[in-house]
Amino acid sequence: MATQNIEQQQRKLNAETFQNKLDMEEDQRKCRSSDMELTGDDSVLDEKNNEEDNSVKSAETTSPDQDERSQLLCNRVSQLRDNKKIAPDVNLKELVILTKNLNSVDVELLVRFAMDTALVRLSNAYKTKEIKLDMDTIEEKVIVTRNDFLYALDTYITPPFNPWLDSKIITWGSPVNEFLENGNLYAKVAQKTGLFTVLLEGPPHCGKTTLATHIAKNSNFECLKVITPEDILNLDEFDNETAKCRYIREMFNEAYRAPCSCILIDDIERLLNSCPIKQKCSTMMLQTLLVLLEKSPPPGHKLLILCTTNWVRCIDDMKLLPTFNAILEVPLLSTIEHLLNVLTEVNLFSKHKMASFKAKLQEKQKIYIGIKHLLRLINIVREIDSSDRVNEFFAKLEEEGELH
Repeated sequence: MATQNIEQQQRKLNAETFQNKLDMEEDQRKCRSSDMELTGDDSVLDEKNNEEDNSVKSAETTSPDQDERSQLLCNRVSQLRDNKKIAPDVNLKELVILTKNLNSVDVELLVRFAMDTALVRLSNAYKTKEIKLDMDTIEEKVIVTRNDFLYALDTYITPPFNPWLDSKIITWGSPVNEFLENGNLYAKVAQKTGLFTVLLEGPPHCGKTTLATHIAKNSNFECLKVITPEDILNLDEFDNETAKCRYIREMFNEAYRAPCSCILIDDIERLLNSCPIKQKCSTMMLQTLLVLLEKSPPPGHKLLILCTTNWVRCIDDMKLLPTFNAILEVPLLSTIEHLLNVLTEVNLFSKHKMASFKAKLQEKQKIYIGIKHLLRLINIVREIDSSDRVNEFFAKLEEEGELH
């Protein structure tokens, strides 16, 4: 682990060194183009470097729109191209699409890390004697390729909610397909009308968040924002209602900047600090959500809002339910066929053991369980010796009261 950290620090140092050299070359080129001569005084370069450092520090962390990303990337890539350090397979339009969920700082860092990746690649080739180079002039031979950008994007620059987008779904039956079809339909409606809000409701551990994420991902909207109770808890002023509301407003404002955006609000009742016993919630947060859920994006912009809840009655009691254009009830596994489809997908039993499990299910006709709940039981049983899995898994399903 320590070695890996040292290597990453060295990569960053190499990237900064390489970038500084490019910046100096760019300064010199500009001076020559305007018939200016460098006097040997470092103050000019120092002033430029200071201005650049300040601009990086003050750069917006909001997500730039497509034109802004294109401009940011064009500036950096053009600089590489002018210095003959960019491969012809680098497609600026492709990079603009791939960076749609990055903020301004990350877009610029992507170029730096791509240069670092190219430098390390060339250095490794030299060390393995695949090529012959003078290590003192290795930086002059660096050419940044498309693969360097892709590697840097996957390895170093990761949108903050990528784990959400990587969630996999198990299509255990037609209810899942019907649910996703409705979700995809609502995404298309949002593209036509400008604003569409959907509430995904269901009991805990039924896979609401994963399904919502799948809908958001398939919408192909340019900007995706995720708001969770954990995000609120991680705020420096997590106990300040004003700070919480400000954070949510900022997330919406970032989404408004893009032509097509999707916002996913997970466990919306938890954001409200709702209390089922006293029937109380955060008034300020409630008012904020009431306004934002019904506020149309700027003219010409499209916004799809997906919210999940375990407690739809709470949303109704707070008069928040009418703000949603549609309500989707997340389906539970309800037949033995649904259960067997999941078990086949996750490969819990061997073919012989699966036949034994099916035999034990002959007297059962129904099952009511959320997919996430079922997967938790499967993960527990997976740690048991394979010879005992069938009986243990069947017993756990009966203990949970899910088999009928």
